[in-house]
Amino acid sequence: MRMDPRKLRYLVEYVFFSTVVFVLRALPTREAFRLADGLAWLLADILPSKLTRRHVAEQNLQTAFGDELTSEQRRDIVRRMWEHLFRMVCEIVQLPRRFRLYN
Repeated sequence: MRMDPRKLRYLVEYVFFSTVVFVLRALPTREAFRLADGLAWLLADILPSKLTRRHVAEQNLQTAFGDELTSEQRRDIVRRMWEHLFRMVCEIVQLPRRFRLYN
């Protein structure tokens, strides 16, 4: 029996993200943020631009700011955007551990 490639992709993505959420719940906040920063570095600096659509973000920054930003500044903004996103995910995942009915 052959699995549909899309369903296989969805299954792999689900397993990956479920594993990440499990790990984030188990980690202390500081370590979770380090993991978030590492994932941001991976997406912003290591993975190909086509997979992360980094070129779209940099092009949007070029359109918005013109020559005010250098190429390096645009890359830095995109990396910091990923850091912010992943840190926010960490906070959301760890929220139930921090807030209880009594506090």
